[in-house]
Parts: sequence; structure tokens; C-alpha cells
Amino acid sequence: MSEPGPLSERIYGKILLFGEYTVLLEGDALAIPLQIPSFSGILKLEKDTGIDPRLKEWLHYLLKKKNTHFSEFEFDWSRFENDIHRGLRFDSGIPIGYGAGSSGALTAAILKSYLPQTQRRELLTDLRRLKKILADFESFFHGSSSGLDPLVSILNTPIKISGKGALNIPPLKAGSLHNWCIIDSGITRKTDVLVETFKNRLATDHQFGHHMQNLKTFNQNTIRDFLDQNMDQVKHGIRQISSIQLAEMEWLIPEKIKTSWREGLESDKFYLKLCGAGGGGFFLGYVPEQADLKILDETMKVYSLDVQLK
Repeated sequence: MSEPGPLSERIYGKILLFGEYTVLLEGDALAIPLQIPSFSGILKLEKDTGIDPRLKEWLHYLLKKKNTHFSEFEFDWSRFENDIHRGLRFDSGIPIGYGAGSSGALTAAILKSYLPQTQRRELLTDLRRLKKILADFESFFHGSSSGLDPLVSILNTPIKISGKGALNIPPLKAGSLHNWCIIDSGITRKTDVLVETFKNRLATDHQFGHHMQNLKTFNQNTIRDFLDQNMDQVKHGIRQISSIQLAEMEWLIPEKIKTSWREGLESDKFYLKLCGAGGGGFFLGYVPEQADLKILDETMKVYSLDVQLK
């Protein structure tokens, strides 16, 4: 038996549109909410299912940090604990290990549900502090967190991060995502392992580091052109990003994706790029002419990103 949970609104996942890996080099990044209904979640109380052990473990983890990390932070700890014992669940269709922000959406749902209204209004005027709190909460799932994923989910808006950490909420023009899609590789991945491999290669391979600096430059320029909707430059930038990633980050591209990746670059009908860590999960597709989307549809599971961001 279920009853309405404390959260009455749906929380969406997120994807990193630009900035994969180069964000580790203090490059710019742009993340957007993944506003596809099937990739969202909502908190519910399900009395007959018992205690969710993961939520209980998370609560204990947070309570240990309460005095050091949340001493000046209002949060309804007792109601959260009580609801866990009443069968609190996050009913979510966001795939885990796909770069879609599954733990970030859960973190956003919990913060949004158990923050007092006054605390919520205060944090919305201080996004850096909100991001830090979200990072502290989400660190339970990954050992560390930037806080970006839950920030995008809780605000349900695009977020741009500059290389120095400044946060900006850029307005996206209507139709900005018309040419974009995500592709399901059918493979889960472990982000921390992939990131560690990247860092090791960066530290030992000077030539690789040079290519990553070029990738960082193309990312930053293409973010700017994308937000300004300079479409010819966007196409050029994404093609360069796709080419560098195929040449220098091939180990992050599964074989089933690699064939289409090369086909896109050779035909100039579409371009594929990493969506976050790569290795599996979702990959991003950019299709300059919408009619060419059928080429991808014929070989892979594709979801259009042409949704109205709210």
C-alpha cells in the first residue's frame, strides 16, 4: 500500500552536455536537467515494504557528519528518520551507472522535501552554499561529490560552471536542444574508476595532456557558441570534440558505439561525444539535420532531448 510521500513533484535526472573530463582541468562545463518523464523520480511512502536499508544507512552517515558539516543548517532530521521507518522510497526510472544523475536526483528530492521553507528560500539565494550542502549529502554514494548533479536536479534548470567554480544559470533559447539526443549503450559503468584512469594518464603522458588542453579549449568555445546559438560554430566545435575523443579517449567508447561514432564523422551527418565519464551509460548525439536522426534510430536506442526546459 502506498500513500502520497512528502514530495509532490517529480525530480529529473541530469546530463553533462559539455565539459566531460576537461572540467577536471578547470574547464567550463554545462549541465542540463534530463526532462524525459521516464528518467525521473518521486518520493513515496510504501507502508508494506519495510525499511529501505540504503536510506537508513545514508541517514546514519549524515547524522555522523551533522555536527561538523550541518551545524548551521536546518533540516528535518526527525521527520526524515520517521518516514524511513514508514517505508520511504524513491520511485525512480533514472538508470544507475549511466551518467544521468540517479543519486543526484535522490539527493535533490530529499533536500527539497525535508528543508524548512525558510531554509530553502535562503539557500536559493546562495547557490555556492547550496551546492556544498548537496555535495556533502551526495558524498555517501560516491565517496566525494561536486554537488553539480543534485544542484541541476533541485533547481531543474541548466547550470554553467566556469573554470574557477563560478555558477551561472544560463537561459536556453527555445529549440536549443532540437539537434541533440542521448544514446543508450546498454552498459553500466563505474565513474570513479574511469576518472582515476584519466588522471593517471594525464600525469604520465605529456602528449595526452596537450590533446586534453585542446579539448578544453574546444569545449569552452562550443559552450559559448551553443548558448549564443551560433549554429555553424556549434557544429564545427562538436565535430572537433568528437574527433579528439575518438582519437585520444578511445578506451572510453564501447565497440558497439565506436562504429557509429566513426560513421558520423566520416559522413558529417551526425557526431557522437561522451556524456560524462563514458565507458558505458548514455552517449550524446548531435544531428545537424533532424532527418538524419533515423540513421541512429536504426542501429541504437535513442532518446531526443528536444524538450521544453522549465
